[in-house]
Amino acid sequence: PLVVDKDGTVYCGSTWGYNYYAVSNRGELLWQIPLNGRYVENSTAIDSDGTLYVGRRNQLAKTLIAIKDTGTVSVNEPSVALLDYKLLQNHPNPLNPTTTINYQLKENGLVTLKLYNVLGEEIKTLVNEEKTKGRYIYNFDGSDLATGVYIYHLRVNDFISSKKLMLLK
Repeated sequence: PLVVDKDGTVYCGSTWGYNYYAVSNRGELLWQIPLNGRYVENSTAIDSDGTLYVGRRNQLAKTLIAIKDTGTVSVNEPSVALLDYKLLQNHPNPLNPTTTINYQLKENGLVTLKLYNVLGEEIKTLVNEEKTKGRYIYNFDGSDLATGVYIYHLRVNDFISSKKLMLLK
């Protein structure tokens, strides 16, 4: 089902690709959450503070996820064992000016996600907070940065990983 918020953002799920999407009132993809083999139920709602609730299921389980647009989207699945830490390639890449950065935590910990230029100089801290194990999506906006190649760097517990992103304006 489609849900539209007060700003005209459309939220919808897909049974084909098992994803959930937010699309701006201008038709731009704002973010995408992989539902990992689960399709969206007929239960999607937005409450008064803007939190989006999405029901989903597969043959084995039903889950409800809550999405609050704070720059980071948390998708916690206590019934699924997370085997490892992961930092995925941002999408889209190259970006202009927004992209999403997905990462996964197998344990709770202090998460730092930082952006560096190609000279290794820190540009900004994107995330610096305690997080519970689960999957996360960070919505990155590079509109205040110059065209170029940047490195995003994730550190949590003993895990460290970096990826490149390219900003084109």
